[in-house]
Amino acid sequence: MRSFRGSKLLTALAAVTLGTAVSLTAAAPAQAVSGIIVTIGWSSLTGSESTKTANAVCPAGKVILGGGADIVGGGNEVRLTAMIPAAPGLPTHSYYAAAMEDGSYAADWTLYTWAICGFPIAGWEVVSDYTSATTPGNSYAHSVAFCPGDKQVVGLGGAVVGGYRYKLIYILPGGSPQVASAGVAPDENVTGGYGVWSYAICANPIGQQTVWAESVSSSINKGLSVTCPAGTKVHGAGAKVGGGPGGDGTVLRQLHLNRIGLFGAGALAGVDVAAHEDQTGYAGTWTTTVYAICAP
Repeated sequence: MRSFRGSKLLTALAAVTLGTAVSLTAAAPAQAVSGIIVTIGWSSLTGSESTKTANAVCPAGKVILGGGADIVGGGNEVRLTAMIPAAPGLPTHSYYAAAMEDGSYAADWTLYTWAICGFPIAGWEVVSDYTSATTPGNSYAHSVAFCPGDKQVVGLGGAVVGGYRYKLIYILPGGSPQVASAGVAPDENVTGGYGVWSYAICANPIGQQTVWAESVSSSINKGLSVTCPAGTKVHGAGAKVGGGPGGDGTVLRQLHLNRIGLFGAGALAGVDVAAHEDQTGYAGTWTTTVYAICAP
């Protein structure tokens, strides 16, 4: 385990849509998180292996609040397939990530993951949900994790079930403060069954709010960032790709996420993302969106 390494802020496209949700709790936070730090893990394999994993572990006595992941190298042929808080078989105070080649990438690449850590807060728990594609060949599979009672989402996660022919297309806050969702899409011309796990890190309200930014619609790889409001810092990070024309999911089959990252070093100023077309490219237009769950 090492402390967070500074990441280069991805340059946003010339025009973006910026937004901020209303505070996810109307009352003052019952307990702000103290002792927030970021740790980093990286894959032990750095060659052209088909699959890589990385796990960032929080110091003893702290809990996981959220996390991020980044593929270094990989071009348009390696994609994120899992970002899981407290993954089964690993420490509950850690954040795990996985990435896979699309089956034909020959160069070296490395996977990094970050864990956002803090001292325990009231009501902390991780909940999950699994959904399978109901029909082979579906455009995508969608899963929603709900925080119980009055608890609210602090951090997010998602994971592919099905192997290298499938990829994450979004991990994002839902339409209410109790919801986190994840989505998976297959490659082009894939008809096998698959599924998706969604994960929500839940806690009693701590004054969360969600900010987001959406890119312009174009047919190029995209990098985008969003910054937390003054006096707050990132607790959870998310992103999605899509927004192209047509309802048949063609665009989703040709896009993937390469990075859901953190910037601002220990200050946790915001979230940046990278989204890529696959190696054959996509002639249509599409967007990417970045999300940050921010709190004092």
